[in-house]
Amino acid sequence: MSFPGFRPSLFFLLFVTGTFVAETARAEELTLPEVSVHAQRMPHGVFRSESSTVSFPATVDIIDLGKMPDGGMDRSEDVFKFAGIGSTSTNAGGLGTGINLRGFDVGSRLFVNGHPDIQRLYARDLATVDVIEILKGHSSVLYGQAAPGGTVNYVLHKPTGILQSEASLSVDNYGLRRLVVDHDQPLGDSAIRVIYAGQTGNTFIEPIDNRRQSLMLSGRHRYNGGGISAEVEYQRNERPFGFGTVFAGGRYWYDRYYIAPASRALREYQRQALYWDHELANGWSINAALNFAQVKRNETLAGFWTITSATTLSSYYRELTDNVDQNNFRIELRGSHTLGGMKNDTIVGYQQDRQRINFSGPQNIAGYSIDIANPNLNLNWDALPLPARVSRERYNESGVFWFNQLQATDRIRVIAGLRESAIKIETGNATTTSTAADIRHLSSVGGVAWQPVPQLALHLTRSESFEPNRGTTRSGGFLQPRQGNQWETGIRYEGRRWDMKLAVFDLQQSNLTAADPLDKNALVTIGTIRVQGIETAARWDHGALSWDANMGWQRAWNGAKTSSSLGNRIVNVPSVYGAIRLHWRVSSNWLLWGAVAGVGQRAGDPKNTFTAPGYATLSAGARYRIDLKTSLALEAGNLADKRYVEALSAADSVYQGERRRISATVRHQF
Repeated sequence: MSFPGFRPSLFFLLFVTGTFVAETARAEELTLPEVSVHAQRMPHGVFRSESSTVSFPATVDIIDLGKMPDGGMDRSEDVFKFAGIGSTSTNAGGLGTGINLRGFDVGSRLFVNGHPDIQRLYARDLATVDVIEILKGHSSVLYGQAAPGGTVNYVLHKPTGILQSEASLSVDNYGLRRLVVDHDQPLGDSAIRVIYAGQTGNTFIEPIDNRRQSLMLSGRHRYNGGGISAEVEYQRNERPFGFGTVFAGGRYWYDRYYIAPASRALREYQRQALYWDHELANGWSINAALNFAQVKRNETLAGFWTITSATTLSSYYRELTDNVDQNNFRIELRGSHTLGGMKNDTIVGYQQDRQRINFSGPQNIAGYSIDIANPNLNLNWDALPLPARVSRERYNESGVFWFNQLQATDRIRVIAGLRESAIKIETGNATTTSTAADIRHLSSVGGVAWQPVPQLALHLTRSESFEPNRGTTRSGGFLQPRQGNQWETGIRYEGRRWDMKLAVFDLQQSNLTAADPLDKNALVTIGTIRVQGIETAARWDHGALSWDANMGWQRAWNGAKTSSSLGNRIVNVPSVYGAIRLHWRVSSNWLLWGAVAGVGQRAGDPKNTFTAPGYATLSAGARYRIDLKTSLALEAGNLADKRYVEALSAADSVYQGERRRISATVRHQF
């Protein structure tokens, strides 16, 4: 028997009744809204280490959210665009997180503190995040299955042990009001931290409200030889599905909204996490993480389905309920030891990820016709028949892994790792269940970095990733997973006033599925996607004036097509992307900044029958410090009020970028 709220209450009891130790206090100085690309130590470590990003043999970007603009950035996509890292993908029209790295959408499997974040249409509130770590090119050795473009790891805020509070209030020209409260509370030798973020108001898409509330409670306890920490999170999101716009009649229909007033949404997310680390003898330690998440969705989707002519759309109506349970467990033995006179940092571990999905979504397609130019969605949706649609899924993944960092000499570092994974997926409807995948897979990673001088490093790395395929061959066997392989070489330099890095990569994903020409009920794995590119970042600091930039150039194409109708280019993958930011500290109280961010032209659909034009948007802002505790900020995004395509996957799945947004924020420390 289970009781509502039992698990969150248990986690709360575990850490508020313990003894928590103070960590580092947050700096009170006024910081520039810059995205730091220079070398630094990874605070959590996408490779579970505290190593420097300069000496590590892979490309790792770290975004410090404390140095981002105050207003206008409550989603990860906003941050990545401002930073010039990758591009935006559709990902359920904004209900989830849509991030495209090196040609692949990585938003369906993001990570938090090293283990999978909530996986079901979840948009994490950035008020809970300290920094974002991005490993370019996903490595399945430490993280299991995911898209090959990269690993995105959120490092959440933790208690500092210092009595301090901060509140901020933001408003914008769309009527959005956002309140964030962050409180650190020491309790003798203990400490907890509470963060609340709430927002309500409109978006630039008139029928869509942006109502969301997030709460995170965290704590940490240190004892002699180890420590325990915990997090409890809750989010309520009432933003309805937006449907986007279309490309029809040879044009993009900007500023048209095909969402009915009948649309509504209530999505509730809960997450509880417990972390434990304990020092053993001779430089070894044991580390464990346990994560639970629950998702409940009750939504009404009322809008359009597809394009039926150059002037009309077909309607779409669905009433859905969705219940998801997710749990993740990881345990690792970590140690620093010397072998053959060389220092080794070794991790041996086991990971298990499970997800249970129960979905019910009766729907009606093409009950009405909608005019593209003058849409009227005040329709009698209740009159439509709703055939039942029920689905279930049981996902189980486990893996054992070994990862080692070898300091071969003072100048050479080598990494190597292996992982044996097992995945079983069962799918079904209300009455039947069948196995969609039952596979084992071996992944590896290897790389070397050479530092001729402490400020300079060159590296060469090969990493592997995989994603499960669902279905069987005509002989009844399960399909091999989609296999990602990346080669990367790069150079990084860290100076006193300027930093730079450059990476060249070649990434291929194979085993994409296609219908078996000899059996329409079976699949074959014949497709490949290839992405080659160059990414660079630089920072220059000259006292009061500084600039930093991230840029990428890539070519993505279908190496082996799964259909003769496919075009060569991959949908929504730009050939160029990036951002340049300028910061000027006018005085001790005034900061000014400006930024240009954009992407190049993209293929609009799988057949490459049309393209989405590239775009660049200009943003600017000013921040004034009234005193040591209070500051004001005025910021504007898309200053020129451009109409542009931010992301798309087909002619009937187009998402317009945000129009001009002006926000004001007041921030006060108590």
